[in-house]
Amino acid sequence: MTADAPATVPRARLIAEVWAELGAGLAPLSNGLGQPLARTVKLLLDPLVLRPVLNPHFAAGPVRGEHADELRATLRAAGPRLAATAAWFTRLKRARRTLRITEGNPQDLYFQRCFELAGTLGPPGADAERVATEVVAEIREAAGALTVAALRRHVTEPARAAELRRRLAEAWAAPAAPGRDA
Repeated sequence: MTADAPATVPRARLIAEVWAELGAGLAPLSNGLGQPLARTVKLLLDPLVLRPVLNPHFAAGPVRGEHADELRATLRAAGPRLAATAAWFTRLKRARRTLRITEGNPQDLYFQRCFELAGTLGPPGADAERVATEVVAEIREAAGALTVAALRRHVTEPARAAELRRRLAEAWAAPAAPGRDA
């Protein structure tokens, strides 16, 4: 940091500046202004790249001037993996359309898995279509029982719904536990 460097720099500005440097390969992870999507920050940059739990100096809205270059360097170093993540995300979305999957938000479902693929396989290769189809099917299978629709079916099944109503009525009719306000 130079003597005339600011005491703090807005974190979002630092991220946006480096994101722009990293180029068009990040477009699938970017908004219309070319900045990272909010979900990109939430699901990729914070937990997997910047890791504010391990780097608390990256966690706050304003980053202290002496840490600004480190944040920039961390993002730049992750650039190739983020570009591969974006390429995998495009492939997984294509596989999702082919499999006619419409439930769930693709960013929530696939961003972190794409980052994993980028780290283990690099950018999509000749077998990308097969890998993407397998990954999308695997994620769907794992999440299939956990969808809102599945939960709704579970709690509205007539016998289960009657049991839940009975238990709720019992809970409301029970006296308050000692020490709790009624």
